[in-house]
Amino acid sequence: MEPVLHFTMGGVEIDDKARVLNSEKKPFDGLFACGELAGGVHGANRLGGSSLLGCVVYGRVAGDSASEYLFQQVLTGAPSSAAARLNQISLHIDPNNPGRLTIEWAGQGPSSERSGASIPSQAATHTVSKDGTGGSDPGAVEKPAAKKEFSIPEKEYTMEEVAKHNRKEDVWVVVKGLVMDLSGFLEDHPGGVQAIVNFAGRDATEEFAMLHDDEVIPKYAPGTVIGRVKGVTPKLDL
Repeated sequence: MEPVLHFTMGGVEIDDKARVLNSEKKPFDGLFACGELAGGVHGANRLGGSSLLGCVVYGRVAGDSASEYLFQQVLTGAPSSAAARLNQISLHIDPNNPGRLTIEWAGQGPSSERSGASIPSQAATHTVSKDGTGGSDPGAVEKPAAKKEFSIPEKEYTMEEVAKHNRKEDVWVVVKGLVMDLSGFLEDHPGGVQAIVNFAGRDATEEFAMLHDDEVIPKYAPGTVIGRVKGVTPKLDL
């Protein structure tokens, strides 16, 4: 027999939208919490046997509330880092149109009612440009940009040349015969900076294949492909 940690009681107080409350029971601006570090939402105690469920459910509630908060900051034009964060994910949403994100909505849906935002009944868009500012006409619906066809540059590099680019400030990696300059992609990599830096100047094909489908390269990082390994025919399973 030995004691184990079963549940951490207490924590910061949250409401049903996972917003952290201050001493006056009012939500902090842009602060959300979930799981065992949060308390109060179920009263003075917790729901027995539901710790994991509480983490999962309120993890989603917190994520929904946080994303809604960021979008509302952009839509209202409030100065914040929301636009900068949206710019970071715009590449993942539309890699062929980096720095721009178009949001469309119509009607008074449930999310707008929860946030208390005033949403017009007609369809509209708000475009976030690379500098974080809105489009010139937020009421105009823009056509999506034409998707660019992915192509591998004909420029060839030897593995000796690739090996010279092995620092965090200058990271080249080979994947399936492609030479990729990932120096400007490190902070956008969902797996973290170090996961790429560990293979700087090397061939990471085996490790890449264990975690990714080939389509992630043309979808999320087409601009990082600068050429191909000399004497090797690149082959992506798209």
